[in-house]
Amino acid sequence: MTSAVPPPDDGGAAVLIALARLEGKVDAALARQAAQVDEHDRRLADVEVRLRAIEATPTVSPRAMWTALGTLSAIVAALTPIISRLYQ
Repeated sequence: MTSAVPPPDDGGAAVLIALARLEGKVDAALARQAAQVDEHDRRLADVEVRLRAIEATPTVSPRAMWTALGTLSAIVAALTPIISRLYQ
């Protein structure tokens, strides 16, 4: 079985090789992390645009709809006796 790190009798060369391998691994990990952050930023910007569009769309809440329906019913109920007296 061979070892990934040269034997200790090589001295400084073994340390330099180990540091070079470690640096390569750290660079690869940082590049992968940067790519993930860029992808998350892109997705977040897309969600922000879609959310702003939804928030800008006017909507009628159920409470407002029921209030309007109740008000209209009250007006019709109040005008019914007046209209029936006019057309008698």
